[in-house]
Amino acid sequence: MKKKFLSGTLFLLGVIFSFKANVFAQELYGSISVISEGTSKVDNNNTANVTVKYTAGNLKWYEKDTKIGRNSDGYWIGIKIEAPKGRSENASFQRGGKTVKFNDVKDGEDYVNAWLGVNQERLKEVKEKGEPYTILVYDFDWDADGDFDDQTLVVQVDPDKIVLEDVPETHAIVTVKGITGNRTFTVEKGKSLNEYLSDEEKEKLNKLLTAPEGKKLVGIFKDDVEFSLDEKITENTTLTIKFEDIKAEEPIEESIEEPKDDTPKTGVNDSMFFVISMTLLSGASVIVLRKKVQ
Repeated sequence: MKKKFLSGTLFLLGVIFSFKANVFAQELYGSISVISEGTSKVDNNNTANVTVKYTAGNLKWYEKDTKIGRNSDGYWIGIKIEAPKGRSENASFQRGGKTVKFNDVKDGEDYVNAWLGVNQERLKEVKEKGEPYTILVYDFDWDADGDFDDQTLVVQVDPDKIVLEDVPETHAIVTVKGITGNRTFTVEKGKSLNEYLSDEEKEKLNKLLTAPEGKKLVGIFKDDVEFSLDEKITENTTLTIKFEDIKAEEPIEESIEEPKDDTPKTGVNDSMFFVISMTLLSGASVIVLRKKVQ
């Protein structure tokens, strides 16, 4: 009887401790704030589901600064993510399909300043559809248990209430149109796309240049004239990527070449005669053609 009681007690204590551990794990919530200019609000901060939303005003244009995460010129939203106390040293988060360890990217004692790029074409597209523009979603694993379900952060822009500031005169906007979508890049005037774009931007451009199945790349064109990625940009430019269908290759007919006969021609059909060479007693030579027996 005592053994059953002790066993039951231990089981109950195990359930209680397990329950408490789960409760404490679920209470690991980071704190979110906005560090870029513009009117914004943070909904449900310090909870499992946080939303940052830009609601009004001008969205500032920034020059690229790879040291802080702005990998290209353009419109950026900056947020500060402060880790919760008690989080694991192996805490990580997922964004855009990539997993990042918090300690590998933190900027201060226990926070990360993250810069998120606003795609102008995407902003225009969702505005026409009357949809909110979700820039990025973060999923956090603060307790490092392998499940990214401790906290979710969604960053959005209200396309109807946001105004993009003008690009400085020192830069030009290059719009590249492809089958799979359009991309907008900002390039310093006097420099080429190959020279100025970051590795991340070049990767995005290469995706536009990748031919879909059944097609092959023809080239990049500006006003129907082929354009090189090494050409200098001097003004706002629109480029179009052209593809064409791959034609089925026609079977190649093999030609059999007859072997060459280098034997001097005598005007006589060699297949009908063979040659007999005789030397007379006088020393003269006589050539006799004798017909082959068929």
